[in-house]
Amino acid sequence: MDVFTEVSQPSLKRARIDESPNVAHWQRSDEFWYPDGSVILIADATAFRVYQGILAEQSTVFRDMFTLPQPEVMESMDGCPVVRLSDHVSDLTHLLREVFGKSGYFDRDCKDKIPIECVGALTRLSHKYQFEVIREKALGLLRDVFPTSLPKGYIDFATYLSKSMIAMSAEDCITVVNLGRLTETLSILPFAFYGCYQVANTNVILRGITRGDRTERLSQEDIEAYVKGLRLLLESRPDGFSNVFISGGQCECDTPQDCKSWFLRLMHSIWFKSDPWGPDTLGPWTSYLDHFPAIDRPCSECCGDINAMAVYICQEEWDCLPDKFQLMVPKWSVSASN
Repeated sequence: MDVFTEVSQPSLKRARIDESPNVAHWQRSDEFWYPDGSVILIADATAFRVYQGILAEQSTVFRDMFTLPQPEVMESMDGCPVVRLSDHVSDLTHLLREVFGKSGYFDRDCKDKIPIECVGALTRLSHKYQFEVIREKALGLLRDVFPTSLPKGYIDFATYLSKSMIAMSAEDCITVVNLGRLTETLSILPFAFYGCYQVANTNVILRGITRGDRTERLSQEDIEAYVKGLRLLLESRPDGFSNVFISGGQCECDTPQDCKSWFLRLMHSIWFKSDPWGPDTLGPWTSYLDHFPAIDRPCSECCGDINAMAVYICQEEWDCLPDKFQLMVPKWSVSASN
């Protein structure tokens, strides 16, 4: 019985459960096979024997499914009705772990990172089957990691992800974009697109990534938004550099000639790098000071002006992220993130 492609007709007769001829091709799940389970879910030829009541209690889709009139003859396995699902077996396993309290990922005292594959599975299937509590937990985690305001203490994207609650790389931002689109959670999209921009090999973003038994690709519309945002971010980097180190360093200090000489040497040393501006337009511009020893830097007054201008430029870049990626996000950048 494929409840998502067939519409059952009301019947006055009691359903007859017939053993499916496909039983021999189905493999029992080692993790989810309860001897007293009341329904069997099939995904990718793997059988999960679980409880109708628990599924119906948490999911409006399963609740409605189990209360609909059933066909006269139902497919079965070991005397239980069978429900065929079109989901990946790994995704369903992640969902059932959360449904039956085996994951512990959202426990308040849990310090383990949640793999992006798990976050994706929980978001997709909780959205599809309307497990509202699980859906809100998964989306809440994504909102925390991909906020609407510039995270405090942001250094670079890789460092930021390493300290987040999701185990993922910049390439996995493809998945985050797709989850945002699926659930219409627009607030996570700008920073997720920015994460795609951090991937050095643009072909990875254009072609997609494979994680386990699933391949994630951006839609054609999102590829176009990514390409446009990539161009705009690359164009803004030299302007930001100029604003921070040229405009920001024009204070009336006691050693103007020494400070001016330093700025010229900095421009020379950075300009001839293969990638002079770097990919992270939100990172601390003041990191360029590290190119020089402490005794060979501008005066404290000029450094203070540089820091102030750098904070302003980074915030300005953050505020413009939705526009760069052609996104409309309400209440973007309304407050500082922790």
